[in-house]
Amino acid sequence: MKKIFLFLMLVIPLILAVAWYLRHDIVKFSLDVALQRSLPANISVERIVLDIPGGRVDLYGISAQNPPGFPEEELFRSDVVTARFRMRGRNLLRGFEVTDVEVHSPRVFAERLRNGTLNFENFEPAPPGGPPSRLPIVEVKPFSGEMERGTETGIAWGLSEVLILREPLPVEIKEGRLTFRDDMVAESPFYVMFGGVETIVHLTIDDSFQVSHVRTNGHGFIDDDPSQKVRWRISADLTEPHLRMSSRVKPENVDLVPFKPYYDRYAPVDISSARVSGTIIYDLHAGRVGSDNTLILRDLEFSRKDPGRVSGFWEASITDIVRYLESAPGEVVFDFKIKGPLDNPSFYPGPNVSRAMQRMAVDTIGQIIRGVVDPGEDAPEPSGKSDVERAIGIFQDLIRR
Repeated sequence: MKKIFLFLMLVIPLILAVAWYLRHDIVKFSLDVALQRSLPANISVERIVLDIPGGRVDLYGISAQNPPGFPEEELFRSDVVTARFRMRGRNLLRGFEVTDVEVHSPRVFAERLRNGTLNFENFEPAPPGGPPSRLPIVEVKPFSGEMERGTETGIAWGLSEVLILREPLPVEIKEGRLTFRDDMVAESPFYVMFGGVETIVHLTIDDSFQVSHVRTNGHGFIDDDPSQKVRWRISADLTEPHLRMSSRVKPENVDLVPFKPYYDRYAPVDISSARVSGTIIYDLHAGRVGSDNTLILRDLEFSRKDPGRVSGFWEASITDIVRYLESAPGEVVFDFKIKGPLDNPSFYPGPNVSRAMQRMAVDTIGQIIRGVVDPGEDAPEPSGKSDVERAIGIFQDLIRR
């Protein structure tokens, strides 16, 4: 996706720069020639409407082909991309500033092959070429009326002065849809569709038109279902060797079971039914993850796993965690932390789970003491350890927590 944004940030300046250098009656012809020489063969645009007095350029039916080897034909498509601009000075000689971009009804098809290859990471604009029919129809509106003028003086001599991008550049996405196919996570391909996306993405773009920083705040719906809403606030620094990212994601009544291929490896139980709401905090820095999460699980149904399957990930007793989940199957608050290297993180119970586990441990100690003083038919079964040894073991667990 970064390279598609890069293309948009290049083609819009190209259109405006041509309009600046070769204006009036020859603009349309000049744009046709420039697009024929520069439009990548794997990117197409159906129609371009340039309105200099109105301060906008519209690209209709823009799409990007998927890299070879991926099932979907397209990686990206949008009904229309609109860029608004203004004159930097009192006349056209000072150039333009792009103030904001709107992307209407974008469709993104993200895919990961079984070998881990991602289509949006492997997308590369192809050299110009192909039949002339793939080139857009260009419409230039009459040069009449006045457009918004800036206050800068002088003449722009180079492209970097002819056209600048507001920093950070707001890109508003309306009615977006993301379809994700993952062939790597399970034996059968995993699919999820994320629709109704409404967000504003703020992009910081350097002098070479590379995106260096991005932040976004928005919402969308799992499978276009309004009852399964997800809100997010994410920022990322793309200049460092390892991605640096800060994210806050808030699911609302999301069905957890379809995402089992991603969490089952770490989950202490085998979940057959659950609706999840809450807050997921997920930060990345220098290849390490720091995550602090509070989830409310409703309609929770699960069965026990062999503790040995997941005990290597959790810095706590799997048996105690399962007992806590069993204590309130209708609705339970499950909070946990994730820390460590991204490829080998460790999981820790959060404050709510820890306090509940401590209370259960205290109750167990009380049962042991009562069993020693007045053993009855409900007394715990012998375990090969004395009551004192069992009590000491529980106290040690409490200290470790």
